[in-house]
Amino acid sequence: MHIFYDIADTVTAFTAGKGCHGTEPGVDAREVGVTFPSSDEAEQTVPPSSFRILGSQNLSTPSPLGGGTGRGALFIPRQTHSVNVVWTDVPGEAPDSDAVITARRGLCVAVKTADCIPVLLYDQRQRLVAAIHAGWRGTVGRIVQHTIREMKSRGEDLHAVIGPGISLEAFEVGDEVYDAFLQAGFPMERIARRFPAAASQSLPSPSTAASILNSQFSINATKWHLDLWSANRWLLEQCGVRHIQVAGICTYHSTDCYYSARRETIKTGRNINGIMLL
Repeated sequence: MHIFYDIADTVTAFTAGKGCHGTEPGVDAREVGVTFPSSDEAEQTVPPSSFRILGSQNLSTPSPLGGGTGRGALFIPRQTHSVNVVWTDVPGEAPDSDAVITARRGLCVAVKTADCIPVLLYDQRQRLVAAIHAGWRGTVGRIVQHTIREMKSRGEDLHAVIGPGISLEAFEVGDEVYDAFLQAGFPMERIARRFPAAASQSLPSPSTAASILNSQFSINATKWHLDLWSANRWLLEQCGVRHIQVAGICTYHSTDCYYSARRETIKTGRNINGIMLL
């Protein structure tokens, strides 16, 4: 499964999940690129002209499957759940970093996720793009805001995408993680909920979890759950970003479409989330 995000005519942004070459376990997308089965399978598509450009025009190796990033046109950092941000104008990688910025046309910057939250940024004034890997450690460390400061972007110039990641309903955490967000100044009434222990163990779908939360059994809730989508949206809003898209797709519950380390262990594949100036 893959998604193309409608940001601007001069930008292509995507999430590539299961079924896309380059995402499989043990495969390094930097070496093979990322290819998509067919554009009509995307949940959301950009205009055809942008799709064609992504597939061939600006890339060293055209996709054999109708669209994707070619070999030699992709930069993915070696992610360590840090708040480190790097700049690049060449393909490849950087150690110990979880966000990457570029101003180079035709170079796709991307991050890998398997429940963590991908955030993609486009600065329309400066013509910059960034890809951010925001797990709970990166989120509580405000990596999104570190990246925006590094870009020297104004909130009104930014377009942001929060891609597929683990949902509130599926992301059970210990009290120490809840306390870390509380101490960091996050609006806990917005991003945290308690669920009954039975609900936490079964990790229900969002609709089921909502009904449980509103039921009489919620008074017996014992497990904290965190909403990393909302936490990162709040960080963006604090920087004045108004143009925010949220995919709203839970990787844990989308078993046929996206990789989830919590469901499938850390040995599973990785969703690739990229953005590129055309």
